[in-house]
Amino acid sequence: ADKQLMASINKLWRQFYPEKLLDVQWVDDMLANQYKEESKLQEFFTFFSGLSMFLAALGIFGLVVQATTQRVKEIGIRKVLGASVNAIVRLFSLDFLKLILIAIVIASPVAWWLMNKWLLDYAYRIHISWTVFALAGFVSICIALFTIIFQAIKAAMANPLDSLRTE
Repeated sequence: ADKQLMASINKLWRQFYPEKLLDVQWVDDMLANQYKEESKLQEFFTFFSGLSMFLAALGIFGLVVQATTQRVKEIGIRKVLGASVNAIVRLFSLDFLKLILIAIVIASPVAWWLMNKWLLDYAYRIHISWTVFALAGFVSICIALFTIIFQAIKAAMANPLDSLRTE
C-alpha cells in the first residue's frame, strides 16, 4: 500500500513539477531521527550512572574497611564488655548513614535544578516529582547499608581476643 501510494504521489509530482525533485519523509522516521540522539544520551547516562554507583559503593566499602581496621581494638573491647553484633553494626551504620543523608540533601536540589534546566529545551515538558529523588536516595542508602553492614558484621563476628592481643 505504501509503495502504491508513493508511486501515485511521484507520478502527480512529476506531472505538476517536472524539474523539481520530490523528497518524501515519513513522520515516524523524522521523529525517530530526532530522538535518536536522546536515546544515545540516555544509554550514556545509564551506563555512567551505574558505574558511578558501583564506584561509590567501592568507596564506601573502602571507608568502612579503614574504619574497622582503625577501630578493631574498640570493637574487641566492646565485644568483651558484652556488646552484641547488632550494637556494633548499628554503631558503624549510623556514622555512615549520617554522611549519606547529608550527601542526599545536598545533591537532590542540585540535581533537580540541572534536570529542570535540561528539560526546558523540550516542547513538551514534564514535572519532576519528588518521588524520583526519594527513590534515588532510597537506592543509594540501600546500597550503602548493604556495603556497611557486610563489613561491620565481619568485624563484629571476629574473635575479640585476636584484636586485643596484637598490642
